[in-house]
Amino acid sequence: MIDILFRNTWAWWAAGIGIGLSAVALAFVLGRRLGVSAAYTEACAFVADKKPMGWKFWFAVGIPLGALLATVKGWSWTLLFGRMDALTCGNSFLKILLLFLGGILIGFGTRWAGGCTSGHTLMGIGLKSKMSILATVVFLAAAALMAKLIVRGM
Repeated sequence: MIDILFRNTWAWWAAGIGIGLSAVALAFVLGRRLGVSAAYTEACAFVADKKPMGWKFWFAVGIPLGALLATVKGWSWTLLFGRMDALTCGNSFLKILLLFLGGILIGFGTRWAGGCTSGHTLMGIGLKSKMSILATVVFLAAAALMAKLIVRGM
């Protein structure tokens, strides 16, 4: 059972069901929405203003701590990112720089859109928010366009 849950890679559909059930359980049990950007904002507020730590703080902190624990326990991580390797010609510094800049752009877009892709798509659509449906359509269209441009550029 430990191997199935923690050592083997999950199928994409099983991970999706797990995330979906977690979002539904959070909404049902605590009446809260699941979203990474709100959790990140709470973690930053704790660091800057020493505000009390809520569940969102631990959610945001748990993501990198979980990755660290996985690494310590022997799970391997990699900087292989498919076509991005061809784009950066294998230059790890350039790849990390592009990922960092992409993260900044994602953070900016998250604040501009009033939430992250996971929050809008998992929770907003489930709550029938018209703005979340629109935001998700825009996210998907932009991702498809960028994928097409990157593939053509190679």
